[in-house]
Formats: sequence, C-alpha cells, structure tokens
Amino acid sequence: MTGSNGEWDDASDWSKWTFSIANPMICKGEQTPLQFDDLMSLPKHDVTNKLVAKLEDAYVHSTKTIFMPRLLIALCRCHKWEILVISIQSLAESAVRVASPVALRSLIAALGIQY
Repeated sequence: MTGSNGEWDDASDWSKWTFSIANPMICKGEQTPLQFDDLMSLPKHDVTNKLVAKLEDAYVHSTKTIFMPRLLIALCRCHKWEILVISIQSLAESAVRVASPVALRSLIAALGIQY
C-alpha cells in the first residue's frame, strides 16, 4: 500500500467528501486490473486492532436487554457518532421526500397551471 500515513488521512476534507482522492486508483483500475498494492491504505481510525479493542471493551461493559442483544448494544456504543449522523441524514431525506410534492403542488398552483 502506498503512502506512509495513508492517502485518506493526508487528503483534504473536500477530496474525502467528493471521493476525488480515489480518482487515481479508479483510473489505474480502468487501464489494468488492480493489485493489492494499488489499493489505498486504511485511515488510522479504521485499523482493525483499534476497532476490535474498542468493540471488546464495549461488549464487556454492556448488558443484555429484552429487546437488544449485547453485541448490538456494544456496536451502538462504539459507533454512536456514525449512527447519529446517519439518523440525521435519514430524517432530512424523509423530510425532503414529504416536502417535495407539497412544494411542487404549490409551484404549479402559483404558475396557474390546471392539473
């Protein structure tokens, strides 16, 4: 894997958000089949030994409830920020899906188009 710190860790937030950091790898993959050394290295926070240690600690300190098994509770504790961000984005998407037809109907009414 190329890069001492990892391409993802060294990239700007804009490159990460647009995934343009992966463009060189994608271009190389279009020309020739990718080899293992051609792949990007993992970000530091996604290294397996750190994730497993964090999950084990959360699992040891979790208790089973009626509705949720211990492993699910441990996963939620380990990834609470990711779950929060995904939940907020899902709620925003749902709001847009509900509001779009209402906004479209208002726009059509404002333009005076008969439907």
